[in-house]
Amino acid sequence: VNNRSETVLLSGLRPHLTLAEFDTDRYETVLLTMSNLASKILRPIPVKLASAGFFPNNPSVLYLAPIVDEQLLDLHRLVNNDLEPLCTTFSPLYREDNWVPHCTLALELDQDTFAASCAALAEVFTPLDTLAVQLSLIACCPFCEQAVFPLGPLPKV
Repeated sequence: VNNRSETVLLSGLRPHLTLAEFDTDRYETVLLTMSNLASKILRPIPVKLASAGFFPNNPSVLYLAPIVDEQLLDLHRLVNNDLEPLCTTFSPLYREDNWVPHCTLALELDQDTFAASCAALAEVFTPLDTLAVQLSLIACCPFCEQAVFPLGPLPKV
């Protein structure tokens, strides 16, 4: 783990799938829009993290990748369609035709740490069934959760 990965872990930033990355000068409207979006989604969304990977153009990021299904695509589309008009910049990496959904495990690893991390992950990884339980607005960098919007009640265990 390098300094930035430690910072991400120590900041309390939860595992997440990034649906959009943007700048805005309409912060209050973004908050209201996210609240409205979350209220339309009546329950948490099942997510299966089925594989591990890295980005070929950035082999310092190690992640888990979900199986992409209609529920996940619909959530992504809903968020992007509602938020993009409110933004001064909107990362093309998170538009529908470019989006690579992922849950970051580590970032900015040096080459040796990256190789060791990949080997360690390969030994222990098994697919993981989980739930997307909220929409969050996270400021970057440093990472800081600004607001949380639950996606309906959690299922009873």
